[in-house]
Amino acid sequence: MKKNRWGSKLLAGMKPDKKGKKPPPGQLRLFWDEVDMGNEEIIGVATKFVKANCYSPNPKSF
Repeated sequence: MKKNRWGSKLLAGMKPDKKGKKPPPGQLRLFWDEVDMGNEEIIGVATKFVKANCYSPNPKSF
């Protein structure tokens, strides 16, 4: 009876990568670092958000 040695042939064909691991890329930029919004737009959105989520909104203070 002949032994099947397909696993040995398969492993012999696999050679380790000679390149090695690539160095990690530099720190990725965050989305909000790239967005440039004016102060008026930020204040307007923040005001709407606070008024929408406030239990007793005081429109005089905004």
